[in-house]
Amino acid sequence: MLVHARAEILALAQKCTLTDLGSYDGWEATLWRLDDDDVALAIEAYRALLNAGMDDMTALLLEDGIDLDELLTGGTARDEITRSDVTELIAAASMITGDGCHVDRMHMPNVPKMARGKSDSGIDVLDIRLDPEGSFDQLGDDERLVIGSVKHTVGDSTSQMRYALAKTLGSKELSTGYLARQLRTVHHRLVEQGLDRVRANRLMLFVRDFYKNSAVRLVAVGCADPSMEDDLRGQLNNLPSVPNRPNGFRIVTVPDISSVHEDCP
Repeated sequence: MLVHARAEILALAQKCTLTDLGSYDGWEATLWRLDDDDVALAIEAYRALLNAGMDDMTALLLEDGIDLDELLTGGTARDEITRSDVTELIAAASMITGDGCHVDRMHMPNVPKMARGKSDSGIDVLDIRLDPEGSFDQLGDDERLVIGSVKHTVGDSTSQMRYALAKTLGSKELSTGYLARQLRTVHHRLVEQGLDRVRANRLMLFVRDFYKNSAVRLVAVGCADPSMEDDLRGQLNNLPSVPNRPNGFRIVTVPDISSVHEDCP
């Protein structure tokens, strides 16, 4: 369902190499160490997302003295929000490589931020594999929902980020009501794309026994500077126990993450 920056996200996903860090109380931990070239690809994906494939219109309007690029990327942009957008794209690329997600199915409700000076909370990445010919009242073995939550830090400790990630994917914040409302938005998009409404309704089957549903996978992605890798790996021991199904916890180290916004539009 991603319309823009698809090629750029896929290019970044192809560079993703994950290291298995083992299991921690139901969390399957992995590590991705980005290099400078990977960061450049992430920034290019963000640029493509903001531009929205409007190069032809940008050139046309520039003849009239209208800078469309400035209109699309201008305004007040908090550094933290820009970094959040970039790290969410990085996380999406890692989920293509590590969690069986597909760019054709991904839904990213918070990227790019509508107001680049204001943050939006909630689910950052949704990936839905839905069989259009599946049974009306049951999910098939190959149908699944992957939910990603992404946080980043530029501080000297990662404990708050680990806590925030686990909280976001916990039952209080990720309630069945909140999930149902998010799926309703995706339902609208699927119907707009031509999927039969009755078939699209099957999205709501993921709400059934949500916290024990083996068709659902939750993925927490924490991004930090490479110097914080050891600190983050230590935080794996502090993750809350997940008894019902394996979740994913991904550590992503991003070189110079504190200044990555300076190279963004």
